[in-house]
Amino acid sequence: MLGASVSLRDSSMHDILNRDLKSYEVGNYRFAIGQTNYSRMEEVQKILPEFKETLKAEQEKLKLDLLVMLFTDVMGDGSLFVFYGPLSNVIHDMIETTFDDHSGFDSKIISRKQQMMPKLSALIKTI
Repeated sequence: MLGASVSLRDSSMHDILNRDLKSYEVGNYRFAIGQTNYSRMEEVQKILPEFKETLKAEQEKLKLDLLVMLFTDVMGDGSLFVFYGPLSNVIHDMIETTFDDHSGFDSKIISRKQQMMPKLSALIKTI
C-alpha cells in the first residue's frame, strides 16, 4: 500500500491537483474533486500554503461552484480536505473537522466515489 503513495515534493502544485481530477454536475452546480495519496503528513503540510493558492486560482479560472482536493492517507486513516468555491460551506457541513475556511480532515472518508460523492451529492441537492 505504501507504494501507492505519490511523491508530493517532486510534483508541481498543478500536477498534484490535475493528476486525478474528476468533474461533476449535480443540478445546476459544477464542481471537481481531485485525490492523491500520501504516506507522510509532513509532506502535505510543507506544500499546503502553495497548494491552497493554486487550488483557489484554478477554482476561479474554471468558474466552478466547488473545487476539492483530498489528500488521503495510504494506511486508510482518513483524508485531508482542501477546498474553494461558493459551495465551501457544504464541505464544512460534511467533514468531521475544519481547520480554517478552506481545509479540514475526516477520518472516515478515504474514497471519493463510495464515501464522498454520495454525501456531497445529497447535501448539494438540498440547496
